[in-house]
Amino acid sequence: LVGKAIVDANKNSQAGYTLVSNKPVIVEDLAAEMRFNGPPLLHDHGVVSGISVIIYHKSKPFGVLGIHTTKRRNFTNDDVQFVQSIANMLSAVIKLRNAVELLQNSKTMLAEAQQIAHIGNWDWNIVTNKLYWSDEIYRIFGSSSQEFGATYEAFLNYVHHDDREFVKKSVDDALHKKKPYNIYHRIVLKDAEIKTVHEVA
Repeated sequence: LVGKAIVDANKNSQAGYTLVSNKPVIVEDLAAEMRFNGPPLLHDHGVVSGISVIIYHKSKPFGVLGIHTTKRRNFTNDDVQFVQSIANMLSAVIKLRNAVELLQNSKTMLAEAQQIAHIGNWDWNIVTNKLYWSDEIYRIFGSSSQEFGATYEAFLNYVHHDDREFVKKSVDDALHKKKPYNIYHRIVLKDAEIKTVHEVA
């Protein structure tokens, strides 16, 4: 109905008054309101009653959520709590979105750093026998996520035949004897190229 609109947030506006009050604001009759001036946006749409609450982000206000009606209404405390709960959900979504963006940025920076240093990271869920490899490990092994079965056995297939028992024993010692896992061993790529890798876990 409105699209995009800009409203004031100074102390004389409903949004600004809500921010300064630091609590929900109920308006029963906008035309008779003495605490602040209703924005033209609301007057133009014939708004009479409404509630405005703060959308918190961390310890600071992120914005104001307002709900309005063209009919006079006496809002209850339950109505106010309902609107505030929606504002709280919006705050949670904003926090989640920010966290996802930060995580994505961190993952991108980590991937770039790994590519520069030729260092990869992996994670092995021993219970499900699923391996996660970072992009750089796939590059080191000359493989891709589509080609690699992402299991311990599939990893062992890359290990040079003469090093395989040593690698398996090192893994077993780490798992069962809690010995440090810090080894060098050879891997054989699809084109028969042999590389030496250093693994720490």
